[in-house]
Amino acid sequence: MVCAKYVEKITITSDVSEIVGGYLNTPYLKDVVLVDNNNLVSIDKVIYSANKEKLYMYPGGLEAKEFTIPDHVNYINLYAFSYVENLEKIIVGPNVKLSDGMFAFCTSLKSIEINNNTMYFPEICFAFCTNLTSIKLPDNVVISRLHRYCFQGCYSLQRLDFNNKLVIVQEGCFQECRSLVDVDFSLLYKIPEKCFKLCEMERINLHMSGNMKTISQEAFMDSKLVEFICPENLMIVEEYTFSNCTSLKNFKFNDKIAKICDSSFSSVGLDELFIPNSLMNINTSSFRDSPFIQFKFSEEGHPVYYVEGNCFMNKTGGLMFILYRNGSSYEIPNHVKIISKESIMDAKYYQFVINSDTTDSSFLYFSDYHLRICVTTPNYVSYSKEDCQMKIYDRNNVDRYAKEGPYEPTYKLNNNLYMEDSFLHVYESITDSTQDAYNVNQSLPFLESLNSYSSLLAVLVSLVSVLLVVIIILSIIALKITHE
Repeated sequence: MVCAKYVEKITITSDVSEIVGGYLNTPYLKDVVLVDNNNLVSIDKVIYSANKEKLYMYPGGLEAKEFTIPDHVNYINLYAFSYVENLEKIIVGPNVKLSDGMFAFCTSLKSIEINNNTMYFPEICFAFCTNLTSIKLPDNVVISRLHRYCFQGCYSLQRLDFNNKLVIVQEGCFQECRSLVDVDFSLLYKIPEKCFKLCEMERINLHMSGNMKTISQEAFMDSKLVEFICPENLMIVEEYTFSNCTSLKNFKFNDKIAKICDSSFSSVGLDELFIPNSLMNINTSSFRDSPFIQFKFSEEGHPVYYVEGNCFMNKTGGLMFILYRNGSSYEIPNHVKIISKESIMDAKYYQFVINSDTTDSSFLYFSDYHLRICVTTPNYVSYSKEDCQMKIYDRNNVDRYAKEGPYEPTYKLNNNLYMEDSFLHVYESITDSTQDAYNVNQSLPFLESLNSYSSLLAVLVSLVSVLLVVIIILSIIALKITHE
């Protein structure tokens, strides 16, 4: 059961043994009435288990600004403080065991005081405590582990103001922390996936040391970073790490970086990037949708990669990717000796012109129907009869699914497509659900001439049907007369 947003009172009957606050609580809920229920107990309108050891729900509409967890409580249920409207401070006693999601979605909470000897914060512990700015712990307590999505959505959190020596930080821990400017990662060997995704500050001081070797996938994706300097021993940047960081203008690799993965720098705001000689593994899509980066290399040149014209190349003559788009058709330069589907599929040109005499023909067989390939000589495939024959697509035809007459919506091709000598074939099949039926699509151009006879055909079919019925009746009568 999920309560409506403006519910102020809930009645719980005898058959309910447990509740989850996240499903029942609202910012307006002020009273939970227990009717003949021996499994739960209400103390000052806060709901506990019958033995008072588990806190199930703190009603979101209570007016208190501060709440101290009673000494008899040793466990706080998932989402127990969700959607609380007025509570700004919670004091947790030494008997309480920290649990997953215990304070999640407590949107009014600004500070919390925890008085036990914990060494970690569990999963989604403070997730979407949007006003949380301070966590107070005993002086002798040091936090070393932050579990998955621990601080996700803590919009107001700027830094960790408690003692910490982080050695384990899990996925998405600071995701959507819009105000975060400082966190100590000096003991970590990698930044976990999605850790700072959707963060909005231009700079975050991570205190990274020589321990840092890897930045995991989506770690800074969709963030507002403007600058990132790689730590001295960083070696790997994984998939989508800086994807869609459109404000990122300054990025500096170290001289030990070895690998950047798929879309690690897709749709970034970089204008210039130096590729060090240590970076020997670049994916064809590492810089997808980042077409205006000017790549720089050392004076002696990179051992594997170089830029010539509009092409980012490797020294085998292979095209890695096209740097920027200019026009709708692109002619692959003659210095390109090897291409693959992956190297051109993201370039968003309508057509690619390839000189098959200077390109390895084995790389010209593309199964992806999105690619329009025009080859300047006919000898690269035995069945081609003409140069640069175009594959016909009708994707932009607004009438492609137009309904005609009594028929269901079908796929209609423009007749003009059949008037050109260069017509080769059509990739797309009939889109009606009966596409496998024989000649079901009567709006195809070569059947349009039948439409004018549709009324006459209907009349003829009706007459034939009537005649068949009459013949059957007469046959039955004749058989009866014969038997008599």
